[in-house]
Amino acid sequence: MATENHQKNIATTKKRLNAFLTNNPYSDVEFMDKFLVVSKPWNDESLILVLSRRARKKSIEVLNSLILPPKFTAIYHTDTNTMEYIFDRIKENDPILSRQFIFNLDDK
Repeated sequence: MATENHQKNIATTKKRLNAFLTNNPYSDVEFMDKFLVVSKPWNDESLILVLSRRARKKSIEVLNSLILPPKFTAIYHTDTNTMEYIFDRIKENDPILSRQFIFNLDDK
């Protein structure tokens, strides 16, 4: 019985998250204990988003207005037509600053 209810809750939640799942087809949603879990955000298997089930209605509303473009590790807000980039500043002595590379985007 619990498994049947669990499957029903997942199916209902996926229906409600149709916009998010359509815009982010590599992601999936499931429940773990008292949390709504989004797996593979940005198509990255090493990440999950954990959201409180208590705030499920608001979480669904927010998720449905997001596109998580893997190419940029960013958050695109469809409701405001804005993009947030995820990054951090690098310290002056960080070894990454001595690395060299060629950056290509769309074959340019």
